[in-house]
Amino acid sequence: MFRIFEILIHELFNNPKFRLDQNDIALDAYNTLSKSYKNKDNEVKTVEKLCSNLNGKECGKAKLYAEKIHGNASKVEFYNASNSLVKKELGDMVIISLATCKSKITFEKIAFIQNKKETKEGSEKWKIDQDQLFLLNVFPTFNGVSGIFGNEKKLLCQMFLED
Repeated sequence: MFRIFEILIHELFNNPKFRLDQNDIALDAYNTLSKSYKNKDNEVKTVEKLCSNLNGKECGKAKLYAEKIHGNASKVEFYNASNSLVKKELGDMVIISLATCKSKITFEKIAFIQNKKETKEGSEKWKIDQDQLFLLNVFPTFNGVSGIFGNEKKLLCQMFLED
């Protein structure tokens, strides 16, 4: 386990090229969002453009993979904060970051992202679904309903540690 952190700290995070690449990717993603906003793209189109922009980007020894999983592509059911069974999408997009050393994956991070876009309706400009927020904040045990999780039952997000 220590070796993984050693690689990440010394070969990636303290490497000026890695930091420059990281900042370039962030700026490029921001510019994609800005253009999409100016074009008045809807939320789904914005997510598609952002995924297309991020997919395949490299940052030192790390590579990004991004995919739109909006709607039925990531439907799950779980018990929310009030202990009611609800069905929601897990996210609008997923980003997988991989760092390799000698053709072996040394670090992997998966981020499920729920995108939101400001609306012009009434006094509520941002519509944030509290059940989706609970799902992405707490990550309770969930069942797949459709899409990437199919009908899998009792799925649990966990971290695997290796020595």
